[in-house]
Amino acid sequence: MKILLFINTLYITLVFVLVIILLTIGYWVSIRRNIAIYKKKAINILKRENLYRTLFDNTGTCTLLIDKDLIILLSNSEFEKLSGYSRSETDSIINLKDLVHISDSKKFYDYANHIFSDEKNTEKQTELRITSKFGEEKHCICKLTPIKGFNQCIVSLADITINKSNEQMLIESREQYKAFLNAIPNLIFNIDEKGRIIDSQDFRDRTFNFFETHPLKAVFIHELFRAEVATDIIFHKDIAINSNKTTQLDFCLSDNNKLLFFEAQFVPIGAKQLLFIIHDITERIEKDRTIKILGHAVKEVSECVNITDENNIIQYVNKAFLKTYGYTETEVIGKNVNLIVSKNNSDKLLDDIKEARLKGFWQGELLNIRKNKKEFPVYLSTSLLNSSHKCNFLFNQI
Repeated sequence: MKILLFINTLYITLVFVLVIILLTIGYWVSIRRNIAIYKKKAINILKRENLYRTLFDNTGTCTLLIDKDLIILLSNSEFEKLSGYSRSETDSIINLKDLVHISDSKKFYDYANHIFSDEKNTEKQTELRITSKFGEEKHCICKLTPIKGFNQCIVSLADITINKSNEQMLIESREQYKAFLNAIPNLIFNIDEKGRIIDSQDFRDRTFNFFETHPLKAVFIHELFRAEVATDIIFHKDIAINSNKTTQLDFCLSDNNKLLFFEAQFVPIGAKQLLFIIHDITERIEKDRTIKILGHAVKEVSECVNITDENNIIQYVNKAFLKTYGYTETEVIGKNVNLIVSKNNSDKLLDDIKEARLKGFWQGELLNIRKNKKEFPVYLSTSLLNSSHKCNFLFNQI
C-alpha cells in the first residue's frame, strides 16, 4: 500500500515537473519568437527611417521639421545651402522665427499658429524672407504641413529670390517703357487682333477734342474715330494682322473747326498684337503748303533769283533768271555761279561779295554776262539760308 502511494506521488511529481519544463520551454520559445519578430520590426523601422531620411535629404526642396515652438528639429542639405548654417548649428538649437526677416516675423508667427491650431480658411502658404548666416535676404514661399498626432510641422521653403529679382527688373523695365512712351509726342496704343486696346500712354491729363471719345473710355481703337475713318482704321488693322507687315494710312480730323492731319501706322509686334502709332502731321502739311506757295511766288516773280550752295554751285533758278540770261534750266543747274559773272568785275569787288555773304548779307552793283556773252549791270542782294547740315545763298538780281 505504501509502495503504491509512493508510486502515485512520484508519478504526479514527474508529471508536474514535466509540465513545468514544457511550459518553461514554450515560454522561452515564445520569447525568442517575439524577440525575432521585434528585431525584424526594428530592422524594418530602421530601414524605413533611413529611407525617409534619404528622401528628406534628397527632395531637392528645402525641408525642415519644426515643433510647436518653431524650433528646428530636423533640416536637410537644401536648407544648409539656403541658410548657410550646418545641421549641427540648427537642428534642435535654432528657432526658425529667428531666421525670418524682422519685417516678416509677425506674419510668419501668425501663419504658423493658424496651422498648428488647425484653423479653417488658413492660407496654404505665405511669402517671406529668410536671412542667411551671411546676412543675405532670400525670398521664399513657405508652406507648413502639420503631422497628425504630433505637435510638429513639415516646412517647405521654395527659394524665389531670382524670380523676385526678375520681377523687379520687369517692373522697372515696364516703368521705363511707359516713361519712354509718354515722352514720345506721337499717340501710341497697344491693341490685339480685334482692335481691343491693351495698353497705351498715360492719357489722364490730356484732352483730345478731335477724338469721338477720350482714349481712357474707349475699349476698341476704332471707337475713337468717326464712322468713315473708323472703317479705314479697321481695314488697315486687319491687313497688318493677316500679313504681319506694317500698314500705313493718312486721315484728317476736326478740332474746333480746325482741320488736323494725321499719319498712322499699324506695326505687328507678335502674338497677334499691334502697335497703333498716330503722328500729327498738321504742322508739316502747313509748312509744305507754305513752301509750295513761296516756291511758286519765287518762280513767278519778275526779278532774277538763284540759289547756290557753299561751293557756289547753282541749285535753283527761276523763270525770270532763265529769260534774262538766255539759258535753259539744265544748262545752269549744277554749274558754278561764275558762269554768269563778268570777268570785268574787280577782284576786290568779288572778294568783298564773298566775305560779306558769308556773314549773311551783301548788296550792290556788279557786271554779269548773258549766254550770248553780252555784259549788263545788275543790282545784286544776297542772303544766307541756313539748314541743319549746309549753307545756301539766295541771290536776288534787279
